[in-house]
Amino acid sequence: MVLTLPIGLDYENILSDRVAMPKQKTHKGIRKRVKVTASGKIKHRRTGGGHLLSHKSSKQRRSINKTTVMHSSTVATSLVKLGK
Repeated sequence: MVLTLPIGLDYENILSDRVAMPKQKTHKGIRKRVKVTASGKIKHRRTGGGHLLSHKSSKQRRSINKTTVMHSSTVATSLVKLGK
């Protein structure tokens, strides 16, 4: 049996497409929750502001409401998940 390919297709190119490694998908959860700044830092919201705020002090509530920069130990993992 002889394999015939349409004009313009090369058997080696078809094989090389199958051997290529898959691309890393973006982690959709982290994409929604963080923003990468121009300098490469990652901004995110603080935890604890979803509910049960009535017993927390005003100072604590103001602090929770602000964004902060992600700690350096988790930045590398987050950048991989974001595909950057």
